[in-house]
Amino acid sequence: MALSLNRQRGFRASVGLALLSAFITAGCFRDNASDSAAGGPQAAGLPPLVLTGDAPWPPRYGGDPFWARAAGGDDFALARLAGRESPESLLEAVGEGGSLGRAALRALPYARDRYAARGPLCALLPRADATGRALLLEALFEAVMGAPAPEGAVDPAADALCAQALDATIALEPQAPVDRDRALAVRGRLRAP
Repeated sequence: MALSLNRQRGFRASVGLALLSAFITAGCFRDNASDSAAGGPQAAGLPPLVLTGDAPWPPRYGGDPFWARAAGGDDFALARLAGRESPESLLEAVGEGGSLGRAALRALPYARDRYAARGPLCALLPRADATGRALLLEALFEAVMGAPAPEGAVDPAADALCAQALDATIALEPQAPVDRDRALAVRGRLRAP
């Protein structure tokens, strides 16, 4: 029990630090023509997150049968992967992009403590193009709306940073109505002003 609490606290601390560093590094969202042409805001100084395409997987994932089966999209394989991997490791795979990132995003809603992943998912929104943003918003919607918010997962700083990223995402034009609806629903569920 104590080990579990320490892991949760450690996870929350690492999520908070990741969010803080991402937003400090990003500074603020740029709002210029090149961002609009690219399909959305791009965090200053951070590489874009490309969730389309099929880049070769890093060896850590490529030889793992759990990841290979989950990439096929089978719900049972995705649930098994989410049961084996932590949300942190799934988010790390999302950061790799491509088909690996898509598999990790599809597995995230099956993770037991998926609600805690809301901050890092929001931190990825400014780096994604329109297609990647839609995939991130879908996973974020499932993580926040499809899971109870455990009292221990309340993190006002993460919610505030997430709200900021969602507000910027909601303001984007053009945007698919389903993406705007997901962003608005998640924004409404956060405990942030």
